[in-house]
Amino acid sequence: MTNSDDDKKQLAPRSGRHWWRILLLSGTGVGILGLVGAVAAREWVQKKLAPLVASEVSQTLKRPVQIGRLERFSPIGLRFGRSTVPATAIDPDYASTEAVEVKFSIWPLLFNRTLKLDITLVKPSAYIEQDAEGRWVDIPTQDKKPAGLFKTEIEAIRVENAAAVLVPSPEVGQKTSAPISVSLKNGSALFREQNQRVLYELNGQFTNNDNFAVKADSLLPAAQTNVLLQSQNLPLSDIARLLKISGISLQKGLANSNLTVQVRDNKLSGITGTASFAGVQASIKPLKQIIQNGSGQLRFQGTNLIVDSLTGNYGLIPVQIAGTVATGANFNTEQASFNLITNVQPVAVASIVSAVEAELGQKVVLPIAVAGEVKADAKLTGTVANPLLAGTIASTKPATVDRLQLNNISTNFKLERGRTAQTPTPTPNSPPSTVPLSSLALTLSDILVVPAAGGKIGGKGEVDITLGSENSRSGLVFDLQAENLPGDAIAQIYALPIPAAVKIGSVSAKAQVFGPLNNIQARAKWQAPQGTFPASGEIRAGGNTADLQNTVVKIGDATVNVDAAIQDRQWEAIIKGDRVAVKSLQPLIPRLNLPPELAGLFSGTAEVAGTLDDLSLNGIYASGKGTLNVVDSIVDVNAKLESGRWQASGKTEKVAINPLLDIGLPFLAIANSANLDNLKSKIQNLKSLDGQLAGEFQAAGNLDNLTASGINLSTNGKLNIADSSVNLKGELTDGNWQATAETDRTSISRLVDLTLPILDVASAFNPENQPDSNLRSKIQNLKSIDGQLSSQFTASGSLENLTASAINLNGSGKLNLGGQKPIALRSAAW
Repeated sequence: MTNSDDDKKQLAPRSGRHWWRILLLSGTGVGILGLVGAVAAREWVQKKLAPLVASEVSQTLKRPVQIGRLERFSPIGLRFGRSTVPATAIDPDYASTEAVEVKFSIWPLLFNRTLKLDITLVKPSAYIEQDAEGRWVDIPTQDKKPAGLFKTEIEAIRVENAAAVLVPSPEVGQKTSAPISVSLKNGSALFREQNQRVLYELNGQFTNNDNFAVKADSLLPAAQTNVLLQSQNLPLSDIARLLKISGISLQKGLANSNLTVQVRDNKLSGITGTASFAGVQASIKPLKQIIQNGSGQLRFQGTNLIVDSLTGNYGLIPVQIAGTVATGANFNTEQASFNLITNVQPVAVASIVSAVEAELGQKVVLPIAVAGEVKADAKLTGTVANPLLAGTIASTKPATVDRLQLNNISTNFKLERGRTAQTPTPTPNSPPSTVPLSSLALTLSDILVVPAAGGKIGGKGEVDITLGSENSRSGLVFDLQAENLPGDAIAQIYALPIPAAVKIGSVSAKAQVFGPLNNIQARAKWQAPQGTFPASGEIRAGGNTADLQNTVVKIGDATVNVDAAIQDRQWEAIIKGDRVAVKSLQPLIPRLNLPPELAGLFSGTAEVAGTLDDLSLNGIYASGKGTLNVVDSIVDVNAKLESGRWQASGKTEKVAINPLLDIGLPFLAIANSANLDNLKSKIQNLKSLDGQLAGEFQAAGNLDNLTASGINLSTNGKLNIADSSVNLKGELTDGNWQATAETDRTSISRLVDLTLPILDVASAFNPENQPDSNLRSKIQNLKSIDGQLSSQFTASGSLENLTASAINLNGSGKLNLGGQKPIALRSAAW
């Protein structure tokens, strides 16, 4: 059946509405399909892709990963919420991030069935502990996965505004280690070749004042890494703990660097570039002193380190170093060899002693006080196992040893590993190793000391310093020789009470200083052959004590032996002399003016003591006794000196007056009498008596007043003149005198001969107050009396007035005149 025209007209618009309906239904279908696809895609991302990402990261890290909920997605990426890598029972490391953004490209998935993921961690935080093998993060090579519908690969992991807490492995003997905080502005790890190659890039800081940038390329199967490191003001204390520098602990300091580092077989094999640091404070084992104020400029050339400049203070000792260090293969510091120039800037000797004490942990007691300043120029060669530091030490300004000033001190030195710490010979199968430094051996040669007073001291020595708990074995030994030391100048420096007429001359000595550092001792043999009294002896010193032994002083043809001891600056000595000629003592007391023909030998012993702080006669205590042999006669003498006051006593059985006058007359010079010459001539007239004296005397006084009025004297004796004798007693106290004479049938003529010289002596003591001019002639006239007198007379007065009117005289006796009856003499006063 055919349609009519009307029917056609009616059917035409229906056909248009049909296609519109088809299109409408098709669009709706597509929309529905798109909506369904979107819902399905979201469902797939949520249920499939998120676990896939978590699984991929987990397989890469070999750790469980918890991915947060999906926050948004697009055809080229998606974002997950807070995600974590929790700690495990065997790995304390953990991490979290506020969000995980994953980028991917659809084309590799469509054409290669490979989904490559680029993961960004937003504001992550991590806690990472270094393991016992020194590894921070162990990313294993990815295992080959079984084939599936498509495969996934993590192409990159990036971080933004990351915060990490790094915990280095504890030091040996420690259970814990303080954490180190690091902030990363950004960073990335690009994984290539199935995780066998990783490209790193980090930018961050430890504090607000530093920054660092790291670029690295690691080939994991070959354990090879190349690192480019640039930094400014890095805190060395944190870096040292992260790098685990053996034997070095850095407490302070900042570093700048521009370095390229090569790591092979997980070992540092080479470094190229420059580095500098300042403000370093470090501890270096086994040294106990801290290195302070360290700064330096370093250049790295493969396995060689060039030190352009390196300065620091070892305790109070300033040190400068420049040169090269060759480390050998794999940057092995145990095999490093040195070629370094080392300079120690001028430093006080006290600072050096303080450093030695700090290393030993005990006091170093020098036998004498030492003050001064020295410097050292040296070269460090050898290896870590056997280093050798050799050079010179010299004073930079005059030094002082006890009281002696030294213009110059110099020596060559060599410092090396001690004999007790030599590196053992390795066995064929044992790896090379370095024995810990436990002792040092310091050798000094060509020692030269030039005193300001003259002469020189030379020698050599060794010092063994044992470090650690065995430092009690530390010690030294020095052999020294002194030549032409000016004894007189040195005596003046020590203010020794040596008369100007006594010359010591040049002194030479051989000495040895030895012992442990806490008990240094010295011994020396010395001689002064050119002095007024040639002498030689031995000295032993240690701590606060010293002994003078076998000291022999040549005085004329005799010898005097001296033994002395010093302890805590207090000294004592014993002096023994045998048959010393009295006239040879002239240089000791120049004012005595002993006559050359004086006869007399003295033998005796003296004990002397005092303090080194006061070597004047007022500060010396002395006591002695001896015998004076005068023309076959013996005089026993005792003497004592204390705090400037002296006492003396003597006793003789029979001694000629004339030699006694020869000995006594010179002592008058000490009195400084204005009438000295006249007094000495009057006393000299007493020789006309030509008699002998037996008796004893005691005298005392003060060294500050040796005048006649300052001496207290008492005597008791018998004067024998020809066939007569006179018993005499006398006292002199504070310038007042008293004398008593007893005679028994003594010739008047002999008495006159005795009286006249004594009267002359008395008048000479006080020339201003002379006796009557006719007194002498009247006494002289008494010689005309041919008789004998038995009597007792006492006279007294003052040395200040020796006129007849000032002398009190009384006495009594019997006068025998030939065959006449004795005449009794009554007590008389004059």
